[in-house]
Amino acid sequence: MENKNILARVLGFALVFSYASICLAAESFVLKIEPKSLEIGMFFSGTMVNISGRILTNQEIVIEIIGPDEKSKFNMKAKVGPFWMNREKVELEHAPFLYKLLLPEKQNGSDRLSSLPVGIRNIKRRIIMKPKHLDFDKVFDLFVQLKSSEELYQELKGAIRYSPQTDGKKSFKASFSFPSSTAPGNYQIVATILNDDDPEGTSVHDYRVKEVGVIKMIRQWALNRELLYGIFCVFIALSMGALIGIVFKRAETH
Repeated sequence: MENKNILARVLGFALVFSYASICLAAESFVLKIEPKSLEIGMFFSGTMVNISGRILTNQEIVIEIIGPDEKSKFNMKAKVGPFWMNREKVELEHAPFLYKLLLPEKQNGSDRLSSLPVGIRNIKRRIIMKPKHLDFDKVFDLFVQLKSSEELYQELKGAIRYSPQTDGKKSFKASFSFPSSTAPGNYQIVATILNDDDPEGTSVHDYRVKEVGVIKMIRQWALNRELLYGIFCVFIALSMGALIGIVFKRAETH
């Protein structure tokens, strides 16, 4: 009986020590993020976000910006004779709206970075495609090309810069952009510390992107007041038509 109690205590101490080690690794660095949140108004044209902090001199850091998840729908085209036509409607579930991977300017062992659970290719594991009879690899490649062209999916080498080392630590700075097409929602900024290319700790920070002003009002109408939203769209279309008519009328008189 005494042997069992001793064994239980040893296992308990081991679990506590293991948990404490993980917590210390995760809390050994703090991210400073500016701005702390993002507001999207009518004239939002994109903005830069800056990230900084300190890590040990023998460590590296990679940073991911993820989310929110969405259901993407698009058409697959195929050539029928001389014409390109829509052949299949494709849905991709659980694909993040935005994904960016920030890498150091000099990543040690970057050839082994592919073995870590980071990067655009890692997103592939979480996506569900419908219909399932299509070539998933091909669809995913086309999806990534589309997202990359909109600056929503990026792997940015050299985005993290280190400063000279002091007191056994080094500072780092990183920056990335939210493009003008950024959607509102809850994003995550995930920083992973590496030691000899092995993950040593992870820090996850929630980042809020919200709409304000007229943009927020129009979206709420579209979601909750369909009749009012429809009237508003008709009014805008008629107003723009009338404005264009006035412009052309004045041009004809000159």
